[in-house]
Amino acid sequence: MQALLWQLSDTQRRALGDAGQSAAQLAQGLAQRAFVQREELATMLGMAPAAGRVRPPVRLGDGRLGYPLSGRGESSTEALRQAIRRLFPGYTDAQVEEFITSASRQGNTPWQRYFQLHEQSRLLDNTLRDWRRASAGPAQTLRRAWVARVIRRAWQRQHRDTHGNYQLFIHGWRVGALPRLPEAVDFSHVARLTLRNMSLLEIEPGFLQRFSRLHSLDLRGNLLTQVPAGIEQLVELGELNLAENHIALTSEGSQRLAALHRLVSLDLHSNLLGRAPDVRALYRLRMLNMRMTGLRALPVALLESPTLAMIDLRENGISELPEAVLQLIRRDPGRVYLHGNPLSPQAVWQIRELLDNQAAAALPVRDHEELLEDERLRYLDGVAPSDQGRRLAQWSNLAAEEGAQDLFRFFADFSRSADFQRQPREMSRRVWGIIEACELNGEVREAVFQQAAGPRSCADQMLLILSTLEVRTLAAQRAAGLEGAYAMRPLLQLGRELFRLDQVDRIASRHIQQMRINDPYMPVDEVEVHLAYRVGLADALDLPGQPSAMNFGYISGVSKDDLELAKLEVRLAESREALSRSMAERDFWQQYLQRLHRDRFEAMSEPFHERLEAVFDEREQMPDQAFRESVDTLQAERSAAERALYLELTRQAYDRHPG
Repeated sequence: MQALLWQLSDTQRRALGDAGQSAAQLAQGLAQRAFVQREELATMLGMAPAAGRVRPPVRLGDGRLGYPLSGRGESSTEALRQAIRRLFPGYTDAQVEEFITSASRQGNTPWQRYFQLHEQSRLLDNTLRDWRRASAGPAQTLRRAWVARVIRRAWQRQHRDTHGNYQLFIHGWRVGALPRLPEAVDFSHVARLTLRNMSLLEIEPGFLQRFSRLHSLDLRGNLLTQVPAGIEQLVELGELNLAENHIALTSEGSQRLAALHRLVSLDLHSNLLGRAPDVRALYRLRMLNMRMTGLRALPVALLESPTLAMIDLRENGISELPEAVLQLIRRDPGRVYLHGNPLSPQAVWQIRELLDNQAAAALPVRDHEELLEDERLRYLDGVAPSDQGRRLAQWSNLAAEEGAQDLFRFFADFSRSADFQRQPREMSRRVWGIIEACELNGEVREAVFQQAAGPRSCADQMLLILSTLEVRTLAAQRAAGLEGAYAMRPLLQLGRELFRLDQVDRIASRHIQQMRINDPYMPVDEVEVHLAYRVGLADALDLPGQPSAMNFGYISGVSKDDLELAKLEVRLAESREALSRSMAERDFWQQYLQRLHRDRFEAMSEPFHERLEAVFDEREQMPDQAFRESVDTLQAERSAAERALYLELTRQAYDRHPG
């Protein structure tokens, strides 16, 4: 919708009225028009009339359209298949057959199972109809009609996420209260539930209970004032996002969160919580986001958690770091992020003294730059005058998108960095590449925004952050629109290209070192040398995201013979094992494998979680040092097992897709 909106002229936008103001309003306006003009729209789409004297062909048991030759209708099995397809229009032939065989395994006849689900369908339709009729006005009626359709399609197993999991995804539709789903209606097949930016004041417990086997729940951007009741019953929940609400964390709310023993990721940012959650019983919790939650002191209990790998405490009100906190940070400083806190000079000195100047991960020394009105003008170096208007419009449009703030704050910081000042044209080209990719594809945009919002975007290595954003952009582009295993081949090809790029950069770094050995007094432009290798080998090695030409390449001191030798070295280094080891370390690939092989990773982790729980049960009888050593040993064993599984699955992937 955003891409369509950008193509409209000012006259067309004015003609659309409110619908021309934003992508969400345009989507809502088009939906309203389609709802009002249903018959005309059906005709335009070539759909058959709902009723008439002509008997249309039917879908036969094998899925073909036609008429039964006997004229007597269908057999019982064929009729069952037809009934199942009417209930679940998106089912493939294989899914229909699985429905029939699974019913028998559950002790029912297929027809009994069908009638049970048909009754659920009837109850759901009645509930959604009554909910629509109870709307506060015409606009809400139309919005509820749209959301009701999405809910029904989710029940019919028609919506999947990019990893093939069934999902219910609703974003930005303000419908007042959610429907009260009947107890008999089962959404346990849904793995991901997203109710984002809907201005919901509460989530009725009964609604959540219908989704009893959720793996991921996203309630970001609503008006919730407490952790929703009933959430504690979602015992399989691994990811929970409650960010950007109005939640004050009470003891009851903390208890609800503490009951989610399978939780791996918890996002609470932009809530004035008033306290930190109790994570002592959450042995699987790896990531906790408490950015902008109003904390005045660093919670010691969070640092005592041996399982948390990332604790995001950015932009709170923490000013002092007591000795106990400093000692806990020292154990693993890379997991704590305190950027944007008003730390006193004494606190900064203490932590740097304690860690011997190795606290860059926890305490970046730079401050964010102020985002100026003319920020985008800094990135016009090298942009042709005829193209500058389009680029400026791209910048403004993307900056206006929800969630863009962190990305553009990074652009402001980066434009003032030494790397940018040395090569403004090349760095601008790379930034515009990210912006254009985000403009063209919503999946890419969301992935890049999420990457930019992460705590690592506040580190001091600006060029490394840019490279990370580029890789995330490329990964999202390659996988866009592909589900599950279908995304594997393009991601593996990206991994191959990135492996080659890493090899080229390694060779360039070695070349720079040799130049300095040969002439210690001759200045070497490192960026120029790296660019010479990248540009010179871009086509031959299919390197991703490189410029087609290079200005002043002769200054770099890289010859054609150097490039030929580098190309040969990269080719020789590329093997199935080298590719697998490189790919297995990449964040985007690890995230992909975790979702694609969720059961494998859970089975790998389960024994370690059981052993960890046993250690915690005996904590009172153990000396602190023995407890810490036991936990550290288990964590190290689990990390090694996880890395081994990443590598095993990556090798198997390259075996299936060798080239």
